[in-house]
Amino acid sequence: MTILLAFLLQTSWTGWPEDLRDTYRKILSAAKETKWFPAKRYDDLLARFDRAKSADEGRAVLRDCTQLVFDHTGGTHWIARLVQDLRRDDMAALGAEAVPAEIEIDRIALKDGRTLLGFGGLLARRFPEIRPEAFQSQRELDPNLGVPGIGNFHLSATAILKADRIRVPLPKAFLLRVGSERIDDDGTLLLEGEWARPRELVSRRESIALTPLDIGNGGTLFVHQELGLRCVRRTADFPAMKKLPDSLREELGWTPVAEPDPPKLENLRKVVADLRKKAPGVEWPEPFNPERDPNIDGLVDDDPKKSLWRIRHAIVYGKDLPDLARKDPEALLRLEEQVLAALESGRVDDLAKENWRTIAAVLEHAPRRKAPESIPHVRFPREYSPWRKWPLLVALHGQYSDPTYDFRLWGDLADRAGMILACPSFGSTAGFRAGKEEDEKILGLVRKLCLEYDVDPDRIYVTGISMGGAATWRMASVYGDRWAAVAPEIHCPLSVGQGKSRFPLLANVRRTPLVLLEGEFDGDNVMLAREAVARLREWKAPVEYLEARWFGHDRLQWRYPALLRWFSSHRREAHPDVVEHRAFHRFEAARAWIEIRSISRASVWSKTDGSVVSFTDLTGIRATLKGGTLRIEAIEGKPVEVEVHYDSRIMPDRLEIRAGDKTTSWSPKPSIKRMIERVRATGDRARPYSDSIVIRF
Repeated sequence: MTILLAFLLQTSWTGWPEDLRDTYRKILSAAKETKWFPAKRYDDLLARFDRAKSADEGRAVLRDCTQLVFDHTGGTHWIARLVQDLRRDDMAALGAEAVPAEIEIDRIALKDGRTLLGFGGLLARRFPEIRPEAFQSQRELDPNLGVPGIGNFHLSATAILKADRIRVPLPKAFLLRVGSERIDDDGTLLLEGEWARPRELVSRRESIALTPLDIGNGGTLFVHQELGLRCVRRTADFPAMKKLPDSLREELGWTPVAEPDPPKLENLRKVVADLRKKAPGVEWPEPFNPERDPNIDGLVDDDPKKSLWRIRHAIVYGKDLPDLARKDPEALLRLEEQVLAALESGRVDDLAKENWRTIAAVLEHAPRRKAPESIPHVRFPREYSPWRKWPLLVALHGQYSDPTYDFRLWGDLADRAGMILACPSFGSTAGFRAGKEEDEKILGLVRKLCLEYDVDPDRIYVTGISMGGAATWRMASVYGDRWAAVAPEIHCPLSVGQGKSRFPLLANVRRTPLVLLEGEFDGDNVMLAREAVARLREWKAPVEYLEARWFGHDRLQWRYPALLRWFSSHRREAHPDVVEHRAFHRFEAARAWIEIRSISRASVWSKTDGSVVSFTDLTGIRATLKGGTLRIEAIEGKPVEVEVHYDSRIMPDRLEIRAGDKTTSWSPKPSIKRMIERVRATGDRARPYSDSIVIRF
């Protein structure tokens, strides 16, 4: 009877139902399009799929399909479909035997003694023609079996001791939908939701507990040995953080940072309120929330209007308060309007007779008084007002993405930190193409905000993830004088070749505060990041490196609140007395008050699009200002001409410039028109350079 029943079941299946035939063929054809494996593997399986008429043939095809889909790291979704399909009346004859009892996975032994299990890790090794650019020196691995995890790992070949394929039992349960998820105080991961049991062809709601196998400062590996489950979860999701050692809590970014005490403004607010009652017609923008409590002694007299205006100027200008503010505060108000109009139009006729130092102060400090408008992917703090200068956070998105997700993720964090948030759109699905046009997509938005709103040019911060991390490195190494601090995430800096010249522009970052966020399984990115950080530390650069264990090419967002506090503790060195810079192209060659104009034997130096890079064109200079002497020397390549801009904050009225064997005496002649043009072009209100001189070596 048993033999007869088995025979009847086997012969009761006569082929694929029409709807499943189309669905399965689409799945196999889509897999073939990836070209992860030689076409023969896909073609053979498709041919067997079309020929399958008996139940045995159908089961064998589905088992091999399961293996193929797991090799493409999409196994959980396939199992969910397969369990559902095999419960149909027209597929029931295939039974649970259509699900493989075992499956082949990758086993990778690392040089640090750990062993990783997962899918996709040996594709490059077995088929080197696949993705040659990205996978010649690293492996991709999905370490999650039966349970969705936090992303794939990228393993650098230099970190791998041995790699092979092994057969393991197929997990007995697969998590289809999470109902709830928590990590108990003892470290157990409890997953409640809908689970598929492929060997039983059922799905049901249940809770399964996984125990921690390896706890890291970023992720924790959880396992259920009997069911064959493995997954990685963020360690920061532990609810009882107070039980962790202080050192680990700090590494996770959970250590609280003391917030600075706000200025005591009670007396200022009282004086202002009394004066406003006496002079109700004075414009006084709201909300009134200055970030400094100025010394108002001598600013208040019998004229309430002028007293209010003097106080307003003192709040806005701080130590740069012009004498005009005390003598004739109304005149300074009118001058502000004229300067802002000139900054918008470029016409300076009305300013020709003004004192250039006063104009410089107005350019830097005059409040824009423009109400925040709706700008795509720009968010202003709820308390935004022209009574202070606001820090700006620039967050750069990853590849295959757009600013929308980053804008939502950073929005509330930036608001709580009192920062303007800007998430420019740049790059493409093909990646970030370094060059003037692509840079302008980022720098153009920053310049617009600086010119039109009350952005503090000395507190502009940039961060970005993946492709955005690459762009952050570029912003730091090419335009490093524009940022107070930078934080690239899961990406390394520009690297070529080997040895000391591997990171040609890394030295440009030596004076820029930098935090690098990485996951230990970020492949060559993390290996190169470690090397770059070691080089920066040798140079005593202000760099911090945060690497998350058991994390790959994934977002380390639990660190973001601490990162914003770190950003807030830094201001830009806007007026350095030592400038060192290297560049490949003319448009990359400016830093602070000096820029390289031309070099000898340049093949691409005059190009502005950055479409060609010749590493023989790398050129660098070092300029040192001491007293009334400026020394300029070549440190890379052969610069021919440099342009020195007059920084009135640190340069005297007469300067002796020594470049090579030449000495030039220079007495700058400040020009208001030059200042306006400079700020319009750069958006840098803190450095309105008013004159320049070209020096030939």
